[in-house]
Order: sequence, then C-alpha cells, then structure tokens
Amino acid sequence: MTDSIRELKMYTMNEVAEILNCDRHHVALLRDYNLIRCTKIGKGYMFSREEILRFQRDCIGHDLSNKRAIEKYAKDNNLGVFRLFGSGSVGGVSNA
Repeated sequence: MTDSIRELKMYTMNEVAEILNCDRHHVALLRDYNLIRCTKIGKGYMFSREEILRFQRDCIGHDLSNKRAIEKYAKDNNLGVFRLFGSGSVGGVSNA
C-alpha cells in the first residue's frame, strides 16, 4: 500500500460534526449547499481530511450558523444546491 493511500482518512458526518463543533444536521446543511463536499458510500456520506481543511480555510470569518446564513453564503458564492438524483441536476449540482 502506498503512503498516500495510508494517509487518506475519510470521516463520517458524526465525526465531521465533532470536528466542526456542531450537530450532524448542520453538516448535512453544509453538504446540501455545497459548502463541504463529500462522497456517498452506501447509505452514508464520507468527507476527506483535505475537504474539511478546505472548508475551514475558505469559510473562515463567514456566518454559517443557521440555514438562512448558509443559503445566503451559497447564493452569494454561486454554489447551487446538492441533489444526488434530482431532476435538473448536473453532476449532483443544481442552480435552479
């Protein structure tokens, strides 16, 4: 196994919630508005260490404390809404 594979760590929604000091429903909102990207594996979502660090770096200083603030940030940054299998979605992202 290569060193890069050994270093790859994926986190569950509960683990990300603990890292970000919020609840898993808040992580789901961040995911749904494309603020933090993930990979769906089976019935769960997995988040890479690099993605968590990117989110922390890119969103520092922004109010993401509730759904309204998250929606505003996503709209202001043209992030769209995550839809796994919705109509009108392209690559999991819809700007509708």
